[in-house]
Amino acid sequence: MYRNILCLALGLIIGIQLTDFLEYFQLTDSQFASTAITQLEEGATPQLPTEEELALWLHNETRVLCMVLTLPKNHQSRVKRVKGTWGRRCNKLIFISSQEDRELGVIDVGVPEERNNLYLKMRKALEYVYRNHGEDYDWFLKADDDTFVIMENLRFMLYPYDPEAALYFGHRFRTTFPQGYMSGGAGYVMSRDALRRLNLFAFNNSQFCPINNNSEDRQIGFCLQNVGVVAGDSRDEEGRDRFLPLSLKFMLPTFPTDNWLPKLTFYEPVNETGSTSGISFHYVKIHEFEMYEYLLYRLHIFGTPLSQRSLPPRLSPDELQNQLNQWAQENSTNSNAWLI
Repeated sequence: MYRNILCLALGLIIGIQLTDFLEYFQLTDSQFASTAITQLEEGATPQLPTEEELALWLHNETRVLCMVLTLPKNHQSRVKRVKGTWGRRCNKLIFISSQEDRELGVIDVGVPEERNNLYLKMRKALEYVYRNHGEDYDWFLKADDDTFVIMENLRFMLYPYDPEAALYFGHRFRTTFPQGYMSGGAGYVMSRDALRRLNLFAFNNSQFCPINNNSEDRQIGFCLQNVGVVAGDSRDEEGRDRFLPLSLKFMLPTFPTDNWLPKLTFYEPVNETGSTSGISFHYVKIHEFEMYEYLLYRLHIFGTPLSQRSLPPRLSPDELQNQLNQWAQENSTNSNAWLI
Protein backbone atom coordinates (compact mmCIF):
# COMPACT_ATOMS: atom_id res chain seq x y z
CA MET A 1 0.00 0.00 0.00
CA TYR A 2 2.79 2.44 0.93
CA ARG A 3 4.54 1.68 -2.36
CA ASN A 4 1.37 2.57 -4.29
CA ILE A 5 0.93 5.87 -2.38
CA LEU A 6 4.56 6.78 -3.04
CA CYS A 7 4.25 5.99 -6.74
CA LEU A 8 1.04 8.05 -6.97
CA ALA A 9 2.71 11.05 -5.38
CA LEU A 10 5.67 10.73 -7.72
CA GLY A 11 3.28 10.48 -10.67
CA LEU A 12 1.49 13.69 -9.71
CA ILE A 13 4.82 15.48 -9.35
CA ILE A 14 6.03 14.55 -12.83
CA GLY A 15 2.63 15.10 -14.43
CA ILE A 16 1.70 11.54 -15.36
CA GLN A 17 -2.00 10.96 -15.76
CA LEU A 18 -3.74 9.28 -12.84
CA THR A 19 -5.36 6.73 -15.15
CA ASP A 20 -1.92 5.46 -16.16
CA PHE A 21 -1.09 4.84 -12.51
CA LEU A 22 -4.39 3.09 -11.82
CA GLU A 23 -3.61 0.69 -14.65
CA TYR A 24 -0.16 0.19 -13.22
CA PHE A 25 -1.52 -0.56 -9.74
CA GLN A 26 -3.93 -3.11 -11.20
CA LEU A 27 -1.07 -4.87 -12.97
CA THR A 28 1.39 -4.77 -10.09
CA ASP A 29 -1.22 -6.12 -7.70
CA SER A 30 -2.00 -9.00 -10.04
CA GLN A 31 -0.43 -12.42 -10.00
CA PHE A 32 2.04 -11.60 -12.78
CA ALA A 33 3.52 -8.53 -11.13
CA SER A 34 6.93 -10.03 -10.45
CA THR A 35 7.44 -11.46 -13.92
CA ALA A 36 5.64 -9.23 -16.39
CA ILE A 37 6.34 -5.71 -15.13
CA THR A 38 9.63 -4.22 -16.20
CA GLN A 39 11.80 -3.28 -13.24
CA LEU A 40 11.90 0.49 -12.84
CA GLU A 41 14.83 2.68 -12.06
CA GLU A 42 14.26 5.39 -9.50
CA GLY A 43 12.18 8.21 -10.97
CA ALA A 44 11.33 6.32 -14.17
CA THR A 45 7.82 6.22 -15.62
CA PRO A 46 6.01 2.90 -15.00
CA GLN A 47 5.60 0.89 -18.21
CA LEU A 48 2.91 -1.61 -18.99
CA PRO A 49 4.30 -5.05 -19.89
CA THR A 50 4.97 -5.63 -23.56
CA GLU A 51 3.24 -8.40 -25.47
CA GLU A 52 6.54 -10.28 -25.49
CA GLU A 53 6.75 -10.09 -21.70
CA LEU A 54 3.13 -11.21 -21.32
CA ALA A 55 3.67 -14.13 -23.72
CA LEU A 56 6.72 -15.25 -21.75
CA TRP A 57 4.73 -15.08 -18.53
CA LEU A 58 1.79 -16.95 -20.09
CA HIS A 59 4.11 -19.80 -21.09
CA ASN A 60 4.23 -20.91 -17.46
CA GLU A 61 0.89 -19.50 -16.33
CA THR A 62 -1.19 -21.34 -18.95
CA ARG A 63 0.64 -24.66 -19.31
CA VAL A 64 -0.19 -26.72 -22.39
CA LEU A 65 0.77 -30.31 -23.08
CA CYS A 66 0.73 -31.08 -26.81
CA MET A 67 -0.17 -34.54 -28.15
CA VAL A 68 0.63 -34.98 -31.84
CA LEU A 69 -0.66 -38.04 -33.71
CA THR A 70 1.89 -39.45 -36.15
CA LEU A 71 3.07 -42.60 -37.97
CA PRO A 72 6.44 -44.39 -37.92
CA LYS A 73 7.09 -43.37 -41.53
CA ASN A 74 6.77 -39.70 -40.51
CA HIS A 75 9.20 -39.78 -37.58
CA GLN A 76 12.16 -38.46 -39.56
CA SER A 77 10.14 -35.94 -41.55
CA ARG A 78 7.01 -34.46 -39.98
CA VAL A 79 7.91 -35.26 -36.38
CA LYS A 80 11.24 -33.45 -36.74
CA ARG A 81 9.51 -30.48 -38.41
CA VAL A 82 6.95 -30.14 -35.63
CA LYS A 83 9.63 -30.60 -32.97
CA GLY A 84 11.81 -27.93 -34.58
CA THR A 85 9.05 -25.35 -35.07
CA TRP A 86 5.81 -24.85 -33.17
CA GLY A 87 6.27 -27.88 -30.90
CA ARG A 88 9.20 -26.14 -29.17
CA ARG A 89 6.72 -23.72 -27.64
CA CYS A 90 4.61 -26.38 -25.92
CA ASN A 91 5.23 -26.89 -22.21
CA LYS A 92 5.38 -30.61 -22.96
CA LEU A 93 5.44 -32.26 -26.39
CA ILE A 94 4.52 -35.91 -26.95
CA PHE A 95 4.18 -37.73 -30.26
CA ILE A 96 1.70 -40.62 -30.42
CA SER A 97 2.64 -43.49 -32.72
CA SER A 98 2.90 -47.28 -32.98
CA GLN A 99 6.68 -47.26 -32.72
CA GLU A 100 8.72 -45.73 -29.91
CA ASP A 101 11.51 -43.22 -30.52
CA ARG A 102 12.82 -41.84 -27.24
CA GLU A 103 15.16 -39.35 -28.90
CA LEU A 104 12.24 -37.67 -30.68
CA GLY A 105 9.78 -38.05 -27.79
CA VAL A 106 7.57 -40.57 -29.60
CA ILE A 107 5.60 -43.10 -27.56
CA ASP A 108 4.06 -46.36 -28.74
CA VAL A 109 0.45 -46.74 -27.54
CA GLY A 110 0.18 -50.26 -28.94
CA VAL A 111 -2.47 -49.60 -31.62
CA PRO A 112 -1.85 -50.72 -35.24
CA GLU A 113 -1.67 -47.92 -37.79
CA GLU A 114 -5.01 -48.08 -39.61
CA ARG A 115 -7.43 -45.23 -40.26
CA ASN A 116 -10.23 -47.13 -38.52
CA ASN A 117 -8.01 -47.28 -35.42
CA LEU A 118 -7.52 -43.51 -35.03
CA TYR A 119 -10.20 -43.23 -32.35
CA LEU A 120 -8.75 -46.12 -30.34
CA LYS A 121 -5.27 -44.64 -30.78
CA MET A 122 -6.50 -41.30 -29.43
CA ARG A 123 -8.16 -42.98 -26.46
CA LYS A 124 -4.91 -44.74 -25.58
CA ALA A 125 -3.04 -41.44 -25.93
CA LEU A 126 -5.44 -39.65 -23.59
CA GLU A 127 -5.21 -42.50 -21.08
CA TYR A 128 -1.40 -42.33 -21.19
CA VAL A 129 -1.32 -38.56 -20.79
CA TYR A 130 -3.79 -38.58 -17.91
CA ARG A 131 -1.94 -41.37 -16.13
CA ASN A 132 1.47 -39.72 -16.46
CA HIS A 133 0.80 -35.98 -16.72
CA GLY A 134 -2.86 -35.38 -15.89
CA GLU A 135 -2.27 -33.03 -12.96
CA ASP A 136 0.92 -31.39 -14.24
CA TYR A 137 -0.57 -29.17 -16.95
CA ASP A 138 -3.59 -26.92 -17.40
CA TRP A 139 -4.66 -27.68 -20.96
CA PHE A 140 -4.13 -30.62 -23.31
CA LEU A 141 -3.87 -30.03 -27.06
CA LYS A 142 -4.41 -32.71 -29.68
CA ALA A 143 -2.98 -32.05 -33.15
CA ASP A 144 -1.94 -34.02 -36.21
CA ASP A 145 1.58 -34.07 -37.62
CA ASP A 146 0.40 -31.85 -40.51
CA THR A 147 -0.96 -29.16 -38.19
CA PHE A 148 0.84 -25.90 -37.34
CA VAL A 149 -0.16 -24.24 -34.06
CA ILE A 150 0.61 -20.71 -32.86
CA MET A 151 1.01 -21.51 -29.18
CA GLU A 152 1.16 -17.89 -28.02
CA ASN A 153 -2.28 -17.18 -29.51
CA LEU A 154 -3.64 -20.41 -28.04
CA ARG A 155 -2.56 -19.39 -24.54
CA PHE A 156 -3.94 -15.89 -25.11
CA MET A 157 -7.36 -17.38 -25.95
CA LEU A 158 -7.30 -19.84 -23.03
CA TYR A 159 -6.15 -17.37 -20.37
CA PRO A 160 -9.63 -16.22 -19.19
CA TYR A 161 -10.81 -19.77 -18.47
CA ASP A 162 -10.19 -21.92 -15.42
CA PRO A 163 -8.65 -25.29 -16.45
CA GLU A 164 -10.78 -26.87 -13.71
CA ALA A 165 -13.87 -26.04 -15.80
CA ALA A 166 -15.23 -28.85 -18.00
CA LEU A 167 -14.48 -27.19 -21.33
CA TYR A 168 -12.80 -27.70 -24.69
CA PHE A 169 -12.15 -25.62 -27.81
CA GLY A 170 -11.44 -26.10 -31.50
CA HIS A 171 -13.15 -25.68 -34.86
CA ARG A 172 -16.69 -26.79 -34.08
CA PHE A 173 -18.56 -29.10 -36.45
CA ARG A 174 -22.27 -29.85 -36.48
CA THR A 175 -23.43 -33.46 -36.22
CA THR A 176 -26.31 -35.66 -35.04
CA PHE A 177 -25.72 -35.03 -31.34
CA PRO A 178 -26.53 -31.53 -30.06
CA GLN A 179 -23.15 -30.16 -29.02
CA GLY A 180 -21.25 -31.23 -32.11
CA TYR A 181 -17.52 -31.86 -32.02
CA MET A 182 -14.17 -30.25 -32.79
CA SER A 183 -12.17 -30.90 -35.96
CA GLY A 184 -9.27 -33.24 -35.26
CA GLY A 185 -7.11 -31.85 -38.06
CA ALA A 186 -7.40 -28.24 -36.87
CA GLY A 187 -6.57 -29.47 -33.38
CA TYR A 188 -8.63 -29.28 -30.23
CA VAL A 189 -7.65 -28.36 -26.70
CA MET A 190 -9.31 -29.65 -23.53
CA SER A 191 -9.09 -28.47 -19.97
CA ARG A 192 -7.57 -30.50 -17.15
CA ASP A 193 -11.06 -31.31 -15.89
CA ALA A 194 -12.20 -32.42 -19.34
CA LEU A 195 -9.27 -34.86 -19.54
CA ARG A 196 -10.05 -36.08 -16.03
CA ARG A 197 -13.73 -36.67 -16.84
CA LEU A 198 -12.85 -38.63 -19.97
CA ASN A 199 -10.63 -40.98 -18.02
CA LEU A 200 -12.67 -41.35 -14.86
CA PHE A 201 -16.19 -41.44 -16.26
CA ALA A 202 -16.20 -41.89 -20.04
CA PHE A 203 -13.58 -44.44 -21.03
CA ASN A 204 -14.85 -47.02 -18.55
CA ASN A 205 -18.50 -46.62 -19.58
CA SER A 206 -19.52 -48.22 -22.88
CA GLN A 207 -22.74 -46.20 -22.99
CA PHE A 208 -21.05 -42.84 -22.53
CA CYS A 209 -18.07 -43.67 -24.69
CA PRO A 210 -18.34 -46.84 -26.80
CA ILE A 211 -15.38 -48.29 -28.68
CA ASN A 212 -16.14 -48.29 -32.41
CA ASN A 213 -14.70 -47.36 -35.81
CA ASN A 214 -16.17 -43.84 -35.94
CA SER A 215 -13.94 -40.91 -36.74
CA GLU A 216 -11.60 -39.93 -33.89
CA ASP A 217 -12.70 -36.31 -33.51
CA ARG A 218 -16.43 -37.01 -33.69
CA GLN A 219 -16.27 -39.88 -31.22
CA ILE A 220 -14.13 -37.97 -28.69
CA GLY A 221 -16.66 -35.14 -28.96
CA PHE A 222 -19.48 -37.59 -28.26
CA CYS A 223 -17.68 -38.92 -25.18
CA LEU A 224 -16.94 -35.41 -23.90
CA GLN A 225 -20.57 -34.31 -24.28
CA ASN A 226 -21.77 -37.36 -22.35
CA VAL A 227 -19.65 -36.50 -19.31
CA GLY A 228 -20.68 -32.86 -19.22
CA VAL A 229 -17.76 -31.21 -21.03
CA VAL A 230 -18.92 -28.07 -22.85
CA ALA A 231 -17.87 -27.20 -26.41
CA GLY A 232 -16.63 -23.60 -26.28
CA ASP A 233 -16.66 -20.97 -29.01
CA SER A 234 -13.10 -20.24 -30.13
CA ARG A 235 -13.95 -17.68 -32.83
CA ASP A 236 -12.62 -14.14 -32.53
CA GLU A 237 -14.64 -10.98 -31.86
CA GLU A 238 -15.55 -10.72 -35.56
CA GLY A 239 -16.77 -14.31 -35.77
CA ARG A 240 -13.69 -15.44 -37.72
CA ASP A 241 -12.33 -18.92 -37.10
CA ARG A 242 -9.07 -19.28 -35.16
CA PHE A 243 -8.71 -23.05 -35.68
CA LEU A 244 -8.58 -23.77 -39.42
CA PRO A 245 -9.36 -27.32 -40.63
CA LEU A 246 -7.90 -26.62 -44.09
CA SER A 247 -4.73 -25.22 -45.56
CA LEU A 248 -4.46 -21.44 -45.69
CA LYS A 249 -4.59 -21.53 -49.49
CA PHE A 250 -8.21 -22.73 -49.23
CA MET A 251 -9.17 -20.44 -46.32
CA LEU A 252 -8.07 -17.06 -47.74
CA PRO A 253 -9.22 -14.47 -48.53
CA THR A 254 -12.81 -15.59 -47.91
CA PHE A 255 -14.50 -18.64 -46.41
CA PRO A 256 -14.60 -21.45 -49.01
CA THR A 257 -17.97 -22.29 -50.51
CA ASP A 258 -16.99 -25.00 -53.00
CA ASN A 259 -15.87 -27.83 -50.72
CA TRP A 260 -17.13 -29.86 -47.75
CA LEU A 261 -16.28 -27.37 -45.00
CA PRO A 262 -19.41 -25.13 -45.21
CA LYS A 263 -21.52 -28.26 -44.85
CA LEU A 264 -19.92 -29.27 -41.55
CA THR A 265 -19.16 -26.11 -39.61
CA PHE A 266 -21.37 -25.49 -36.56
CA TYR A 267 -21.62 -21.72 -36.92
CA GLU A 268 -22.79 -19.86 -39.99
CA PRO A 269 -19.50 -18.86 -41.64
CA VAL A 270 -18.60 -15.20 -41.98
CA ASN A 271 -17.31 -14.22 -45.37
CA GLU A 272 -14.05 -12.67 -44.18
CA THR A 273 -11.40 -15.05 -42.90
CA GLY A 274 -7.89 -14.57 -41.61
CA SER A 275 -8.32 -13.87 -37.90
CA THR A 276 -5.57 -11.65 -36.50
CA SER A 277 -5.44 -14.02 -33.51
CA GLY A 278 -5.45 -17.25 -35.51
CA ILE A 279 -4.29 -20.41 -33.73
CA SER A 280 -3.91 -23.36 -36.12
CA PHE A 281 -3.70 -24.44 -39.77
CA HIS A 282 -4.18 -27.95 -41.11
CA TYR A 283 -2.76 -29.85 -44.11
CA VAL A 284 0.64 -28.22 -43.74
CA LYS A 285 3.14 -29.66 -46.20
CA ILE A 286 6.59 -30.69 -44.97
CA HIS A 287 8.38 -27.71 -46.53
CA GLU A 288 5.77 -25.29 -45.15
CA PHE A 289 6.68 -25.78 -41.48
CA GLU A 290 9.86 -23.73 -41.88
CA MET A 291 7.98 -21.24 -44.08
CA TYR A 292 5.37 -20.59 -41.38
CA GLU A 293 8.11 -20.40 -38.76
CA TYR A 294 9.93 -17.74 -40.79
CA LEU A 295 6.85 -15.67 -41.64
CA LEU A 296 5.43 -15.77 -38.11
CA TYR A 297 8.52 -15.55 -35.90
CA ARG A 298 11.43 -14.08 -37.84
CA LEU A 299 10.12 -11.74 -40.52
CA HIS A 300 9.55 -8.11 -39.47
CA ILE A 301 8.17 -5.49 -41.82
CA PHE A 302 9.89 -2.13 -41.57
CA GLY A 303 7.47 0.73 -40.88
CA THR A 304 4.59 -1.47 -39.79
CA PRO A 305 3.61 -0.57 -36.22
CA LEU A 306 2.72 -3.37 -33.86
CA SER A 307 -0.32 -2.82 -31.65
CA GLN A 308 0.11 -3.35 -27.92
CA ARG A 309 -2.52 -5.66 -26.46
CA SER A 310 -3.20 -6.58 -22.87
CA LEU A 311 -4.44 -9.92 -21.63
CA PRO A 312 -8.19 -10.52 -21.61
CA PRO A 313 -9.70 -10.48 -18.11
CA ARG A 314 -9.96 -13.71 -16.17
CA LEU A 315 -13.59 -14.80 -15.76
CA SER A 316 -14.94 -14.96 -12.23
CA PRO A 317 -16.59 -18.26 -11.18
CA ASP A 318 -20.05 -16.80 -11.83
CA GLU A 319 -19.04 -15.36 -15.19
CA LEU A 320 -17.45 -18.66 -16.21
CA GLN A 321 -20.53 -20.65 -15.22
CA ASN A 322 -22.78 -18.27 -17.15
CA GLN A 323 -20.55 -18.63 -20.20
CA LEU A 324 -20.56 -22.43 -19.95
CA ASN A 325 -24.36 -22.44 -19.63
CA GLN A 326 -24.67 -20.23 -22.71
CA TRP A 327 -22.41 -22.44 -24.81
CA ALA A 328 -24.08 -25.63 -23.57
CA GLN A 329 -27.47 -24.35 -24.79
CA GLU A 330 -26.26 -23.12 -28.17
CA ASN A 331 -27.83 -24.41 -31.35
CA SER A 332 -26.07 -24.50 -34.68
CA THR A 333 -26.47 -21.31 -36.69
CA ASN A 334 -25.49 -23.03 -39.96
CA SER A 335 -28.78 -24.10 -41.51
CA ASN A 336 -26.98 -25.68 -44.48
CA ALA A 337 -24.82 -28.06 -42.45
CA TRP A 338 -25.03 -31.82 -42.94
CA LEU A 339 -25.95 -34.02 -40.01
CA ILE A 340 -23.40 -36.83 -40.10
